[in-house]
Formats: sequence, C-alpha cells, structure tokens
Amino acid sequence: MRPKTGKDEYTRNITNRLPELLAPAGSIEAGLAAFDHGADAVYAGLARHNARERGKNFSLQDFSKLAAYAHKQNKRIYLTLNTLIKDSELSEVAEMMAEVACIRPDAIIVQDPGVVAMAQRWFPELNVHASTQMGIHNSAGLKVAEMLGIKRVILERQVTLGELEQIIKNTNLEVEVFVHGALCCSRSGSCLFSSWIGGWSGNRGKCKQPCRRRYFSKDGNGFFFSPNDLCALDSVDDLCRIGVSSLKIEGRLRSEDYVAKVVAGYRQVLDSAPEDRRQVALEAFNSIRGVASRKLHGAFENLQSFDTIIRHDAMGVSGIPMGEVIGTGKNRITLKLSRDLYAHDRIRVQPTSGDEGPAFTVVEMRVDGKDETRALRGSVCEIVTHLPVETGAKVYKLGSQTTSPVKRIESLPLERLPLDFDICVSAEGLQIDVAI
Repeated sequence: MRPKTGKDEYTRNITNRLPELLAPAGSIEAGLAAFDHGADAVYAGLARHNARERGKNFSLQDFSKLAAYAHKQNKRIYLTLNTLIKDSELSEVAEMMAEVACIRPDAIIVQDPGVVAMAQRWFPELNVHASTQMGIHNSAGLKVAEMLGIKRVILERQVTLGELEQIIKNTNLEVEVFVHGALCCSRSGSCLFSSWIGGWSGNRGKCKQPCRRRYFSKDGNGFFFSPNDLCALDSVDDLCRIGVSSLKIEGRLRSEDYVAKVVAGYRQVLDSAPEDRRQVALEAFNSIRGVASRKLHGAFENLQSFDTIIRHDAMGVSGIPMGEVIGTGKNRITLKLSRDLYAHDRIRVQPTSGDEGPAFTVVEMRVDGKDETRALRGSVCEIVTHLPVETGAKVYKLGSQTTSPVKRIESLPLERLPLDFDICVSAEGLQIDVAI
C-alpha cells in the first residue's frame, strides 16, 4: 500500500505550471512509447472492468512493470476501473483493488459510484478520479464529486471553454479534459447504441462501435453516426491559461506508433513559449494528421453542433491510406499501392461495408514474383495473410515496427512494496510483525 505521504506527494507533483500530458496505454509497448515521447502520465486497464475490454490491456505483472518504470522516471500511471459493476462482481472488484493497491498507481479512474465508495472505505490510499462516463459537466457535479472524496474530475467533452474556465474557478478539484482522439456518437460515452443492437454494452467496456458502420435508407446511404476525431491542438494555450490540470489523449486501442506521434505533437506545443504556441500547433497538426483515424475536428465550442462533426460520406478508419485490394487468393491478397510499403509495417484492411476490418503485420510480401522487404508506390504486391479480406477493400498503415520492444519489456522490474519487519525471538518462539 502507498505510504501515508503518498497523497501529499501526488498533489505536489501535479500542481506544476503546465498541464499534465496524459496518454493512453492499451499495451505496455504503447505505455513505453508514450513516456519516451513526452507523456507525463499514462492510463491503462486490466483485462476486466475497463471501458476498452476488447483491447490488448494489461496483466497485473505488466501493469506493475509499467508502474515501476513510471515512478522511477518521476511519471504517473492511472488504472482505469471505469465500467458499471454488477452486484455479483463487487467481491471480484474488491479483490482486484486490493491487488492494485499494492502496485501503488497514482489514481484509479472510476465510473460506478459504488466503486468510489469501496475505494474510500477499504482502500483510502488510492486516489480516485471521476471518469468522463460519470457525466460531470458543471460546478454542481464537481461539488458532489468533492463530497465523495474524488480528487480529479474528467469532464464531458461537450463543455465549452467559457464553461470550463468557470468550472475551474469554482472548484478545488483537479480538472481533466480530453484533447485528442475518437469521439463517441454520444460525444462523451454513456452510449446505448451497441447494447441495443447486439447486447454489447459500451458502459461495460464491450462497445462494438455500430456508429462506425454504413447505414442504408430509401434516400441513400452513409456513415450517419460516425463523428470525426477530436483535436484541440489550437486550444492548448487557452487550456494552459485557465488552469486545466490534465490534457488527455484518447486511444487505448491504437498502436504505439500512433501514441508516440500524437504525444510528441502535444508535447511540442506545451513546451513552446506561449507566444509561439499557435504556430507550433499548426506544425504539430501537420505531423499528427498523418496518423489520424479520421478527419480532425476542433474541440469545445466546435462540438456544439453535429453539422460539422459528422461527414456521412466519409468512412472513418485508422491509419495512412496505402492502396487497395485488387485480388484475393488462398492465404494471400494482392494490393495496388499508393505509398511505399515495408515488411513489418502494421496495416488494416478496411471493407467497403464500414465494419472494422482486420489488422495485421506484414510478414511476407512478393513483387513481380520475388520476395521483397519493400514495395514501391504504384507497384502491385502480394501479401501473405490468413485473415478474410475482400476485393475493393482499402488498405491503411497503422504503424511501423523498426525494433522489437520485447527485450526491453522483459527487463523491466516489478513495482516493489516497502515493508517494515519487527522480528522477536524468545523462548516461546518466533514472532514476526509486518507493517505495510
């Protein structure tokens, strides 16, 4: 468990002049990439009870390794425990919190008020952050959060800059806002779309993203529920000025390459002089745009109308356009490339239906019947894959793997728990008292 001074140390660490830059860690590789490129903190989830259960996520051992690495670098790590919990799961969640408390994350991110109460009663050493899924969007909501013992509130995305400034003036709590990444068709989650269609609850971490699909009507078809991605690079200076505590990047289902580039862009803007931030933001935007999932859309005031958030004629997909599937065969596909492709690139093949397509790493490819490690723009190449792919599907690059992070991950130590022992040896026997 965290020493008694833990909360004081936590408060001192986050009360600096610049907002914390908080990055997604859907895997230990993404977490390391985030720290390497300037993140002050990461948030990550275990296999259950987090809002991205279909992601790779963490074992307790890997979470402990990343926590130890973060704390050694004077960085922070938060655990997402941000789904709604059934009554039958409360004992399981309590056991999970007991194990997590020994790893000493800097906070847990929670949606369910019952979990907040459990943390306050049984694990007071754990700081609690209110998930955006709690639906807090005004000063009254923050006052309730403060009464519950919550230390930070992650606001809903549709709050305007003016509202945000007023909220910060009226609270003692830390305020965190999303600045980049995918938008739910309900803007800030708490969405029932997936649950209604197939029983896969987004509030339980199982969203199937039906909003990203193409829909048909007698008047035509399109992606009527699929919002553009959020990008608040041009608002960073305002967020610094009004005193936001943390700038959060969405993306626990994204690759480490995506995380690295987006974090680096926001780090560049944060570290620039205030008078230079607008120009630096433009440069960062041009860099980030290459790994953007969809068209990037402004934040805060720009989210007040759906007129510009959704482009119903544009399919939302991840990555850089690379070409098209022009043929399929047994365990292989044929591509016509619009950009150079390399062995070990990570690609996604997106079907025309708009459903999420398969993603995989290019292991073998052939050009003109010869094995190659590079296929040039404009060429036709064959790629080996056992995944189902259709002709006409678009191909997108998700990232490149130039070096393997396996050895680095294996060498990371676990987070160590400090223990105090009192050992008494007497004629009656041996007595050991342990203080955690």
